[in-house]
Amino acid sequence: MFNTSIASQGAIAALPMIKIGRHAVGGQRRQKSEIKLQPGDLIWFDCDVVCNGYWADNARVFSYKYMKPEYDKFNALYKGQLVAINEVKIGMKGKDVFKLTMSAGLKKFP
Repeated sequence: MFNTSIASQGAIAALPMIKIGRHAVGGQRRQKSEIKLQPGDLIWFDCDVVCNGYWADNARVFSYKYMKPEYDKFNALYKGQLVAINEVKIGMKGKDVFKLTMSAGLKKFP
């Protein structure tokens, strides 16, 4: 369905991957066929799209039905990224952007 949708818009999906479970995120290793999606599992979607000579890389991680408490770190990092996007200034050093992001998002994870 994803590839068909991309093709209908004149683009090509390259290396689309959908994986589930605890070890789904990252890498291009094959998943074991006996893995079954369970509530609280992660669903990882990753794909490159080629359109009009441009490449785009898209990756998303979702939690199925509910978020396990250990996934709170993902939300904290997202919060930190939003703060950094809004507060980063021209001339800031990379280490300062990193500190800004981490201090905003990970306050509850010492």
